[in-house]
This record gives sequence, C-alpha cells and structure tokens, in this order.
Amino acid sequence: MLLLPLLPLIGCEEEVYVYEIKAQVKLAVPEEEQVQPMCTGYATDCRLDFGEAPLAAWTERTVLVSNPVNLPLEIAEFRMSSDSDPAFAVEATPMLLEAGITKEIRVKVRPTVGETQIEGTLLLFSNATNGAVSETKCSYPDFLFRGAEEDRPVGDPTDCTIVEVKLVATGVDRGVPHMQIIPIPGTPATPEVNAVCEFGAVGVGDTSVCRVQIRNVGERVLTLDGIEMSPDNPATRPDAESDPVPVFSIGGSATADSLIIEAGAAANLVVTFAPPGLHAYEGTLRLQTNDPSYPDGAAIELRGVGHQAPVAECSIYAVNGNLEFDPEEDIEPLSDVQLTGETSYTDVQGAEVASYHWSIVSAPDGSTAVLTDPNGERPAFVFESSGREQPGLDLAGPYTVQLIVKDSFDVRSQPCFVEFEAIPQDALAIQLIWDHPTSDVDIHLLRTGDSSVYRDNGLDCYYRNCRNPGLDWGASLDIDDVNGYGPENISIDEPRLGDYVAGVNYYRATPTTGGVRETIATVRVHLYGLLSCEVEAVLEDTGAWWESVIITTEKGGVCATDDECRRGQSCVTDETALICESDIECPADYLCTEGTCAQSVCRGSRLVCQPTNRPVDPIPPTGG
Repeated sequence: MLLLPLLPLIGCEEEVYVYEIKAQVKLAVPEEEQVQPMCTGYATDCRLDFGEAPLAAWTERTVLVSNPVNLPLEIAEFRMSSDSDPAFAVEATPMLLEAGITKEIRVKVRPTVGETQIEGTLLLFSNATNGAVSETKCSYPDFLFRGAEEDRPVGDPTDCTIVEVKLVATGVDRGVPHMQIIPIPGTPATPEVNAVCEFGAVGVGDTSVCRVQIRNVGERVLTLDGIEMSPDNPATRPDAESDPVPVFSIGGSATADSLIIEAGAAANLVVTFAPPGLHAYEGTLRLQTNDPSYPDGAAIELRGVGHQAPVAECSIYAVNGNLEFDPEEDIEPLSDVQLTGETSYTDVQGAEVASYHWSIVSAPDGSTAVLTDPNGERPAFVFESSGREQPGLDLAGPYTVQLIVKDSFDVRSQPCFVEFEAIPQDALAIQLIWDHPTSDVDIHLLRTGDSSVYRDNGLDCYYRNCRNPGLDWGASLDIDDVNGYGPENISIDEPRLGDYVAGVNYYRATPTTGGVRETIATVRVHLYGLLSCEVEAVLEDTGAWWESVIITTEKGGVCATDDECRRGQSCVTDETALICESDIECPADYLCTEGTCAQSVCRGSRLVCQPTNRPVDPIPPTGG
C-alpha cells in the first residue's frame, strides 16, 4: 500500500479593485475674493453671496470653472433658474475644458428694490458626474467646429447633470436713475400709464414720425439694455416673395444694444409709422432698463390710422404776370415766377385741402431767393438786393420747389415738385455774386481786352453808366446790389466781334462781427443760355481789382433752314461766317448783310459778313 502524503489545499482567490475615472467639475472664486470656500468639495452646497449691491447698478463676481480630472469636461449651458430674481444674470457660453484647465465666467446682479435680500440659482448643465441628474437632456455643441459661431452644429440630446449655485444679494439705495419717456406727438409715461406715440391719421404710402425722448432725471447712470418691438407688431408683405415689412419701425440715437445715459442727459428714439392700408394699427415698443421704477421694463404704445391721402398738384402759374408763357424762353434771372397748388384735391368725403406747405428743394449755388408765401396757394419768389426785397429769381440756373398739402384731418400728401430753369435770353450774360453780407462788390464789362479802359464811360459797363438803356455797343446792367451777396448782371443781346473783359471791383466793405472784410467773389458766364464758365477769387479788401474772364467773340455756327437755327448759331449756311453789325467789321470785299437763314426761330434776323460777289462763301482765316 502506497501512502501519499497529505498536502494542504491552497486557495488562489484575490480581491481586485477597479477605479473608473469620470468627468468632474470644480467651482470656486478667485483667491483674492474668497472669504470662505464657495462650495463643499468640488461642487456641493455652492453659494455665492454678493453682499450689499447698489440699486440700478451692476455688481459682478467671477466664478472659476475647472476640470480637476483627466477626462474632458463638456458644459452644455449656464443659465438662471426660472424662480431666480430677474436682477441676477450670467455671462457664459458652452465650453469644453480639457484636464487641468480653468475658465472664468461672470455672474452679476442689479437690484431694483432696496433693503431686501434677493435670491437666485445659477444652473450648470454638463457631463460631470458630481452633479444631480437632470430631468431634461442636454444638447452639446460641436466644440471642434472651426467655422462661424452661428453655423456651429449641435448634437442630439443626451443625459446630463446639474450643478446649482445659490446666489444672494441685498440691494442698497445709493442713488438711482429715473427715466422719463416723452413721445412727440403723444402722451408721456407715468408710473401708472404707458407712454403713447399718437401718429393720428397718415396717408397710405406715406411715413409719419414719432420722436421719443428718453431722459435720465435720476442720480445714477441709466442703462438701456434692450429696445425691441413686441412680437405682435403689425407687418405687411409688398408681394408674396418679400419678407414682412413692419408697419412700425425704430431708429435714432437710442438703438444700440446697450446704451448708457448719464444723469441729466437724454437720448432720442425715432419711431416711424408707414400704413399699408386704410386701417387702424397698434403696436408696442418695449424698453429694458436699470430704472427700478420699471422692474419689468417700460412699454411705449404705438397707435396710427391709415388714411386716404390728399393729392398735391403744382405748376407755374405766371411769369412776369403773364399766364401764357414758354418756360424755356420766358424764365430768366430776375423773372417774377409765381407758382400754384390750387388744383390739389382730396377724394375723402367731408374733407378738403386745408393747408399748403411749399419749400425750395434746390436752387443755384449762392441763391438767396425765398418764397413770398410758403403756406399759400400761389407763392412767388423774392430775394434781397441793397437791403430791399426784390421780386423774382436772383440767379441763373435750375430751381426745384416742393409742395405738400394737408387735408382737414391733417393727413399730408405725397410731395409734388415744380422744376424749371432760369436761362439768360441774351447771347452773353455775366453774373456776379459774393459771400460777404454787408459789402458792395461791382461787376464791370470792358469792351476791349485791355483793362486800362476801366471806368471809361464809353467802353466800361458798370453801375454808374450802364443801367437801362445801357451802352451803344449793347451792354446793360440790370441790377446793382450795394449791400451783400449780389447778384449783379451784365448782358449783351448781340455781342460784336472782339474781346471783352469781365472784371470785379471790391468797392466798399462794412466789416462783420470780428472785423472780417474778406469776401469770395464768383463770376458766371452764360453764352446763349448755357453756363460756359464759373470762376471765383478771394478779395481781401476794398480797392481789389480782379480780371476774372476774357471773352472772345468769333465766328458763328451753321444751319440749313430756319427751323434748324439754335441759340448760339449765326444763322448762315457757312460755319466760317462772322456775325457783324456794320461793313466796317468785315474783311475787305465783304459786306455785312442778312444770312441765308435770315428769319430764324431763335434769334430773328442775323447780319453776317458775306463776300460781295456771291451770297455765301467761306471767309479766309483772319487770325482772330
């Protein structure tokens, strides 16, 4: 019998411990701000106490958000709980924290009630496991996306946790802003009643404006955090494919995302109303501010009615008292032009055109012309010359006048425009204006190209010798202004061959405030109704002489028939023909006789130099 030794049975069982690392979040305040730890552990029983916070002013605290473990921490959202006092706010966006990384977020409070503790709760939604399980799922943005923020994709909802931070603060009154809302036209706001913009009746297709002044009459800065229309603001679509166009819209200096109004200052808000139809419209504009009088924001009610607008009709009524006229031929500088809006009308039953509103939209540069009766049916033009009102248009050039009428419901029309041009009818017209209100500057036209004939009674046309009927060579001065601005005009109906000098003399100066005597003079030369040149110069003091323009008259133009003769042509079939008044002005073997197109529609009979042996023949060059 074999005896086997008995060996003890040895067990091989061991305890194995597996540690699973999970995402964690850690919250704290900066060391220099820490009186006591913000949380127990990483993120348990967290509390942030602001202490005393002044009313109507933001008090901010920094919170440090850290990832204490070696796994990515994904935070989907920071937000205030629904039961938090609205005075609390958080400035933070979703974030990805790699191991050991810390980022800052800003939590702030702006109390509206003094001597009372207010509370709120900051909620942090993340993939951390040291928070309470959230009843709602979280959607995380794609943190690796590198495109525009608004295009960042968001993942599907997934389980997440919540970490809560209790917030407390006590408001203290250290002076507050106080907002006044004053709409024009409309009703100012009171603590019990909203401000109202009353647009009244406005023509369909027109736009009316309500100007809202927002004043800060308090002791601290007033902050406008938000200005927006209510969601039910009426809108219209011009066509099926267009985006909605709001009936009420906002603009002005107070439209920034956040606007600060210092104590004692104001900002302006412009609200427009553009009714698309014949209806009554209402809307609401809301202002979010730090004024504790408006803890839920302030509302401005908007009211307006679309109305059928009157129609403005405007035209030229008379020129120099004549009801029959040709606007292109009969309106020139100094013409007395009268306008009319008397055919304006309205189709609204029980209404009538109640008022007229004329305005000069544009006029030649330097014009001082105004309307005699801008609220009448038939206004005319006047300008000041030598300290007296002078009827008519002062300067050559285009004019545009606007008429808007209102009916008995105060509804205004779309504008009507009268456009015309003051065209000098003489072959040569020279106009002088200047910019000094009390000085006397004179225009001179010298018959030769030599300034030595200055003030020669026969060869220099100026204020002393050239008023109606003018000089024998055709020049005449139609107006002399001795006290500021001008104009002064010299014209020649039929210029003779040769050179002319347009000169300017600074005759007299009456200094304005500060002793200023210097003036800028401007000379404009019109040839056959067209502005040919414009020059200006600085005249420093009296006695200054400026030889502004040298004008040379040479050969004329051509035409085949009377109907083709335009202003500026000599009314002959030969383009080299010379205009003349007597035989002495023609070359040898030429006589001064009527041209081929003798009775032209533009200027009447013309005399030109023609050879004695045939009716029309080219003239050899004469060097002039």
